[in-house]
Amino acid sequence: MIFSAEEQNQLGTLIFPSTTVVHWVAGQLRQNGLSIAQGINWYTIWVVAFVCSGSVAYGYTALLLAYFELETRSNGTNLLSATNGLYYAGGTLGVLSLPTFADRYGRKWGITVPALILVVSSALLGSSVHISMFLVFRFLAGAGAFMILLAVPVYLSEVVPPKLRGALVDVHATAFNFGYMMAGWVGYGFYFWQSKHLVQWRSPFFLQALCPLILLLGLFWMPESPSTRLQILEELHSTLSDPEQTFALKEFYQIQKQVETDLELPRSWIEIFRRPSYLKGFIIAAVVNALTQCPGVLVINAYGPTLYAALGFPVEKQLIYAAAWVTLATSMNFVVIFLVDHFPRPKYIFIGLALCSVCLITEAAIIKDFVSSTNEAALRAGVAILFVFVVFYSILVDGTQFSYICEIFPNHLRVKGTSFAFFCGGVIDIIYLQCAPTAFNNIGRKYYLVFTITISLGAILVWTCFTDTKGKPLEEIAAIFGDTDEVTVFEKS
Repeated sequence: MIFSAEEQNQLGTLIFPSTTVVHWVAGQLRQNGLSIAQGINWYTIWVVAFVCSGSVAYGYTALLLAYFELETRSNGTNLLSATNGLYYAGGTLGVLSLPTFADRYGRKWGITVPALILVVSSALLGSSVHISMFLVFRFLAGAGAFMILLAVPVYLSEVVPPKLRGALVDVHATAFNFGYMMAGWVGYGFYFWQSKHLVQWRSPFFLQALCPLILLLGLFWMPESPSTRLQILEELHSTLSDPEQTFALKEFYQIQKQVETDLELPRSWIEIFRRPSYLKGFIIAAVVNALTQCPGVLVINAYGPTLYAALGFPVEKQLIYAAAWVTLATSMNFVVIFLVDHFPRPKYIFIGLALCSVCLITEAAIIKDFVSSTNEAALRAGVAILFVFVVFYSILVDGTQFSYICEIFPNHLRVKGTSFAFFCGGVIDIIYLQCAPTAFNNIGRKYYLVFTITISLGAILVWTCFTDTKGKPLEEIAAIFGDTDEVTVFEKS
């Protein structure tokens, strides 16, 4: 082993009990020549892919199925709003509790707790006997889903090499869009399924427990984040092209020295708002997360069938279009893996927001002129624009936000800073989703203009004021915001 026993114990860190398994797997992968690029091997890829089963769980959990035939009730619109609103309210509050586990007990516990919540809430959602029971556990499911939505990219940002951070963290976005896709097609399939023994909507909720259960079973063998378990870098970032493990050793030294410094720095919630450099990073993270919700992508995702119904399509086509929409989003997020690390983060997001704005304006115009007509070409164009929208959003905005937000904060405040930023984004989600059914019923196409105006103004702010962090080691992020005294070792030193 390239790391001595003394180095492995300098900060009192111990690899978790399954260290023998980790060393064996990593050794087998390296012996077979499975290395990809500097600092990344197939063991790293395997870790990223497995942890992203939690991301799939988030995407699937966001599905919304008819419960107690809500669409046929006189107060169906209000109940639909409540179902979505409580889910995102739970998520908004849930992310604030994540630092309690991820900072105190380690990043793996930050993933374990929400996975447990998702397993329990899924079982109880599928077993609900009254709408009140369903709403309570929908709230709990939201808490677990949003906690894991944040915990996974934070973990990934710390275990992958800096030069490929954007690409590998984007696997998280690809995975939760895959969860959306699963939910869409499962919902479509169960629309046609009839059973005398099980109510139509229950089975998809029981299936919701599958991914977090798999994650729980495998987390025992996952490495802890290098920010708290330095020696795991040998397994994660060694390659055959670097037999002396120079890259991993440099990372080891840099992280080790930075952790020693971080232990002396204040890490309370109030510190984020007290120090100007921390506050600037928080504002960037909060605005980016809020802006990525402002195009209304979650509204389109959650109320897709409602939108297609407004365009005059029957129920079967509504479900097909909704499922196809998230399928396209999944494939486009995969494309981002090969693009995101080649462009400055703010400029990349700006282009995406601008193009999304154009799509929403076009959609509003089509609805205004043709929604009540029999012009099939125009109605198909209305559907097509929503698909073009998700291409731009997925490639330029969706996955990029996670790598950007997670890498803005210094190590000792990363979970607190990102959780508060996601809290702000969650508030935006609640407002948009709670208002969506009523807004579509009363102002129709004008609701798209709300999205358009917001993201147009926000895009200008992103282009002109936001700092780029692409490719920087997390240990040097503080220096970008002027805190050079908090950085112990620089990459080139």
